[in-house]
Amino acid sequence: MSNRSGIYAVISIISDDGRGKAARFCSYLFEEDHRVNIEQSQGCAMGSKFVSSVLVSGARDAVRRIQRELEHGAALKDFSPRVTEAELAEAREEFVYSVQLEREDEAGLLAELTELMQEFADIRGLAAGAYSAACTGLRLFRVDLKVAMPDLVSVGALISAVTQLRREGWDVVGFDPLEELEGGCNVSRSESPALEVAAAQACERVTEN
Repeated sequence: MSNRSGIYAVISIISDDGRGKAARFCSYLFEEDHRVNIEQSQGCAMGSKFVSSVLVSGARDAVRRIQRELEHGAALKDFSPRVTEAELAEAREEFVYSVQLEREDEAGLLAELTELMQEFADIRGLAAGAYSAACTGLRLFRVDLKVAMPDLVSVGALISAVTQLRREGWDVVGFDPLEELEGGCNVSRSESPALEVAAAQACERVTEN
């Protein structure tokens, strides 16, 4: 898809973890002969590796130059880079919620959660990992989700699912509708303000129960 600057692309990397890796990657993208803009970015350490994906926009020639350099090993060779052309997602009328859940770690938790959510929601963002609690040393598993639903009926299904998860031992760390942002990202919209009020009230019931 073209934009005013040219085209969009997703650039993904994986490298040995270490100080300065994110800065090196971002600085390369903004070098004088590239000058692409980072529209979205996600990255984290996974074990001994640093993994990151960015959505960039820029002049067609600049994006193509980056693609050639990375694919032929002329730059960031130790980052195992990959470049894929992309498009911006179209803005949709939908409800988008941020859900943070946590419980004692055990095998299969993420598979169970994603299977449950896909019955009524589109998973737009997912981050998960295990860690040891500071005071007790208990091994906990935390999941941060961004889920989108087309209507208030689906929001009700999400609320019911999260309420049931709470009964099954999950701690609901956060449950919030996301604000509308420019560009179709993190959008939580409805056809009438009354629906937004109803959704907000339902959200309050989840956190209070």
